[in-house]
Amino acid sequence: MGMEKSSLQRIDNQPGLQRKFSCRTLVYSIAGLTAAGVIFKLLSYRSAEPWIFGLYSLPYFLFVIVFICGSLFLAFTFVRFRLKTIYFLIAWVVVAAIFVGAIEIGGQIYAFVYPAYRVLSFVPDRMVGWKLLPNLRYTWGGHYWYAREFSVPIAINSHGYRDAERTLSKPRGVTRVALLGDSMVEAMQVPFEKTAGHVLEQTLNTRAEGKPAAYEVLNFGVSNYGVGQYLLTWEEYASKFSPDYVFILVAEIHMDRTVTKYESSAVSATERRLWVRPTFRIEKNELVREPARDFDQFVKAQQELIDGELGGKRSARRSHGVFIAPYANLSLWQRLMEVQRRLSGQLKVAEAEAEAFQPLDRSVADINLKVIEELGRQIRDRGGRLVVVDASRYFRFLKWQALTPMLKQFCAEHGFGFIPLGDELLTAEKNGTVTRWPYDQHFNEIGNKIFADAMYRWISTNVREPKAKAPL
Repeated sequence: MGMEKSSLQRIDNQPGLQRKFSCRTLVYSIAGLTAAGVIFKLLSYRSAEPWIFGLYSLPYFLFVIVFICGSLFLAFTFVRFRLKTIYFLIAWVVVAAIFVGAIEIGGQIYAFVYPAYRVLSFVPDRMVGWKLLPNLRYTWGGHYWYAREFSVPIAINSHGYRDAERTLSKPRGVTRVALLGDSMVEAMQVPFEKTAGHVLEQTLNTRAEGKPAAYEVLNFGVSNYGVGQYLLTWEEYASKFSPDYVFILVAEIHMDRTVTKYESSAVSATERRLWVRPTFRIEKNELVREPARDFDQFVKAQQELIDGELGGKRSARRSHGVFIAPYANLSLWQRLMEVQRRLSGQLKVAEAEAEAFQPLDRSVADINLKVIEELGRQIRDRGGRLVVVDASRYFRFLKWQALTPMLKQFCAEHGFGFIPLGDELLTAEKNGTVTRWPYDQHFNEIGNKIFADAMYRWISTNVREPKAKAPL
């Protein structure tokens, strides 16, 4: 009797088991068909830069392999462990979320401790375009929303330059060196004692055979200046300090700025196109100056920015962003593509294209040579000497093959000093020395040191102290 009852129960439960089996089979079938459809779609895709089988790029091929293996693994675990697999996936997602959350929280704490600021450090100047606000104090952490690479206290002197306080009259027995340039000379990315100008001054005085304060190196560098603004800065400001030697940093980018009226960087204080840089042109072999047409609008735009976004100040803390955002991009994908390009020889082609020299813009070069000639003449008339520091080839994608030999010959013809700094910097980088910040791209402390050492070698070679007269 009991056996008959048990058999009847099994028979009664059979429809339920069949329904359960049918539902499970249906779910597995749908999942399998979906996975098969996705895999087919992935396999039918053609990469933009095919390499493997002539169809797929290396990162895409690895992605497909991982996806297929992952799908098979999940299918196996679902068949073997059923619902336990869901718990495993949930646990994995939770652990990953905790890990990412910990990184984000840590990054936000770091960003809070090392913030970056939006700083309006420039003031309009009718003669040179703009210069730094005298006596301004702030911390510079770069253009990112937190201090990603450096956090530097900045102090502008009373003359409007990032330099020690200087007197207009040159102290007796002191040789003065002036540096004219853009942000590479200004060097906001390193502490003042690590800037090329200060390192040069310390080196000169340390090796001046016990003479107290034998040299002063004055920094007249201002961001986004061109060669034309070097001349204007000399005429309006630097010449008043009576320097004995004037070093100017020159590359294609500085020459382009000499003829570029509009400044679209943070200097202009607005996204509107404003002619804020005084420029130069040549007419009948004469140098013609073109004053900035939109100077008054420049002044107005800057004041509007101060009164509006900056709340009456010249700096404001940048708003926080997502710390892990740069690390959540396709950097791994890009690195795998670099591996593919290197293995396939495509990287060498890309590097060759990046390193390829561009045709010399003769009209721009002629204007700049005329400006440098005028600058050198004025410096010579005041008893000084001009030294051209050639940074060509160091700035990527801005390469005129003819510029370095042209500048070298030009300097020789006019009696100007010449330093091939660009070659020295590139040689250092090829030997594994990092000379610039990875993101910011300005000189780091090592780059500033190489800059200073190059100028010191020129001075030690070309400057001769007058010999003391023998006693009668």
